[in-house]
Amino acid sequence: MKETYEWIEKIQGIIFDFDGVLIDSGSDITAAVNALLEKLNLRALSKEQVISFVGNGAKKLLERSFAAAFEAEGKIPENPAAYRDGSSYFAKLFAWYVAYYEANCVQETVLYPKTADLLKKLQEKGITLGIVSNKPLPVSLAILEKLQIAAYFSAVIGPEQLNRIKPDPEGIFLAYSYMNEKRSQEQKKPLVPDQIIMAGDSKTDILAGKAFGCYTCAVTGGLGNTQELLSLPADITLQHIGDLLSLL
Repeated sequence: MKETYEWIEKIQGIIFDFDGVLIDSGSDITAAVNALLEKLNLRALSKEQVISFVGNGAKKLLERSFAAAFEAEGKIPENPAAYRDGSSYFAKLFAWYVAYYEANCVQETVLYPKTADLLKKLQEKGITLGIVSNKPLPVSLAILEKLQIAAYFSAVIGPEQLNRIKPDPEGIFLAYSYMNEKRSQEQKKPLVPDQIIMAGDSKTDILAGKAFGCYTCAVTGGLGNTQELLSLPADITLQHIGDLLSLL
């Protein structure tokens, strides 16, 4: 396998998507969405349905969930715009969702197989790590702390820090700058894009990585739409990110 991916030998930085790559978080995302729907006296959605709405940020997740829940009830909201991003009512619902999810973010969420071993090995090899996620930043930080892996990452980027989320590469550029700041403190040479892998389970991750100019890793065993993911030519395809261990 190493001969197949000789370019991996020069990798000095890896940027990960979070949900579906490092963490199996579908059950807790679903529980948080359904807690909000219950608050609104709407029926719960299935995990499969909620996960199908993941990938473009939590606000889009809620917009799609509200639409599906009202449709399931055979109802049309009195003010449909209130359940879309941009309204003050939606902002309140979103804040409730983030607070609830942050408080209940690791009820069932776990690392994917071999992920802990991978992070340890990457740290031992001096490879600088970052996360760029469309997940609300307070939730990401809480999960990292509770799973005791926060110390591995030199950059954790969420949508609150950006003007444009993935598939735009803005988040990767910001992570890249933070990762190089950390490397400067450690007296290491700065990274250049072709020393970096962007690893994700959705089409948006691969598009963002390609726009940034780094290598890309498609993770097929996550939460994203696998058919869409495989429609793009990533540089490497793995079932789980832990499978990268065998290539290092």
